[in-house]
Amino acid sequence: MTATSSGPSTNGAGELAGPLSGIRILDFTRVLAGPFATMMLGDLGAEIIKIERPGKGDDSRYSGPKANGESTHFITANRNKKSVVLDLKNPEGVRVARELAAKCDVVIENFRPGVMARLGLDYDALREVNPGIVVASISGFGAYGPLRDRPAFDVIAQAMTGAMSVTGHPDQPPSRLGVAMGDLAGGLYAIIAILAAVRERSVTGRGAAIDIAMYDSMLGLMHYYLTDYFLTGEDPGPVGSGNPSIVPYGAYQAKDGDIIIAAFQTQFWRRLCDVIGRPELSRDERFATNDLRVANKAELTQILEEVLTTRTRAEWSAALDEADIPNASVQKVSEVVVAPHTEARGMIEQVEHPIAGTVKMTGRPIKFVGRDREPLRPSPMLGEHTIEVLHELLDYTEKDIDNLVASGATELGALPVEV
Repeated sequence: MTATSSGPSTNGAGELAGPLSGIRILDFTRVLAGPFATMMLGDLGAEIIKIERPGKGDDSRYSGPKANGESTHFITANRNKKSVVLDLKNPEGVRVARELAAKCDVVIENFRPGVMARLGLDYDALREVNPGIVVASISGFGAYGPLRDRPAFDVIAQAMTGAMSVTGHPDQPPSRLGVAMGDLAGGLYAIIAILAAVRERSVTGRGAAIDIAMYDSMLGLMHYYLTDYFLTGEDPGPVGSGNPSIVPYGAYQAKDGDIIIAAFQTQFWRRLCDVIGRPELSRDERFATNDLRVANKAELTQILEEVLTTRTRAEWSAALDEADIPNASVQKVSEVVVAPHTEARGMIEQVEHPIAGTVKMTGRPIKFVGRDREPLRPSPMLGEHTIEVLHELLDYTEKDIDNLVASGATELGALPVEV
């Protein structure tokens, strides 16, 4: 934490409101990768000041399903944030942004490379007003490299890093991961980098410039696929729900749908053979080791499914659980949200939005044992906190704010979004 921070805040019980309480983040991000990162940091207690353009705000405010006209995509990714309207094409808007950066610990943005430098808001410019500032930039391909200036979205990152080549089933068209991992991976790596830089600053007093590429982030998740290629020289293909190196592992057809079985380790494999009533398979030379089961995967899959299709997913799951064999029914979202374990882990939470009403959303995956979590705050209306932030953080008077409005650098109030 730097001298610019407000210091840790507490909840009503005198406990820290979150482990990042006292960290203030100036958020220039929009759509998903950046807003996901700042959402998580806000969940952990950081103060998030989201800068939005006049009239429109974040592009995601008018995309996706609507609740009373409000985008649920925006509501979900922008909880626990404050909204300040600034026109960064207006010199006065940029001046205010610099003043805010001087009062913050972290700046995060996901414009194309070079935009922040042209605005005078990049790391070199901001450290002049705040030597301890951490500036995290998320872009499609990073700040350097031959693809630096290309636009990118989630599907681009998935396609160009090989992820789509191993997703889906053989002899089928390329398939994108249903979860937007190109975006989300960039957000997750940004969080890790920001926390590391803030920790380093607590020792050295120096800030840092962070360069996160969606390309790098998605490629980082390819992990062992690259190592396997360097070892074998062969391109991996689509693996469906399985794994090319371990068997049994993946989805198998039961009587009423698919069930995942992960019984590749010796003890699990032997138990599986007993559970399905085929103990002799564990002694079959074709399936004696994992390598042999991989080599004879098609034959083994046919044998397993001949048995598995005789009973339902629930029946097999109960039997497999009894034998302590890793398994899972392939569940739809409608099944996941009412699952007892989802409820027990608090993974569905809700906020009361002033227009959208009660909105349910994914809960917070990070838990701190023995701590109660603060209630989620709804996503802000466009410009909802402009006056509050300018007055309380920058000591702007009413006249100062009126002059800023007159210059066209800002708009006031909880403004409707112009679609």
